[in-house]
Amino acid sequence: MISNCLIEALKAKIKDPKNIQLDYVSPKINQGHLHFVWINKQDETMHHFTTLKDNLPSFLDFLPFCGKEVTVKLDYYKRLILRKCYNNGFSIDETEAYIKKHHIQLTRSDVERYFEKRNN
Repeated sequence: MISNCLIEALKAKIKDPKNIQLDYVSPKINQGHLHFVWINKQDETMHHFTTLKDNLPSFLDFLPFCGKEVTVKLDYYKRLILRKCYNNGFSIDETEAYIKKHHIQLTRSDVERYFEKRNN
């Protein structure tokens, strides 16, 4: 089954292919769940679709797109990824490999500074 977050990310990419970068948050750092996001490179924001089903009565579970789009600044998303990697026991090397694979604009120095702050 295709997820709502993937469908919304693809819709955003179709609307603005030049400025939208698709990405996903790996289950390895996201409590076992694959989650798709889209990054607007022009306004430096990250968007994702979140479900509202947890807040609905169970008889409405059949609704496929019951949710909302959430937008955050790209810097928040970068810190979120660093936190998720750190909290899941990734090493600096593993975190650096993750951010490179996902084309997240962070340097090894950024990762090292984050890990150093968390370790102190």
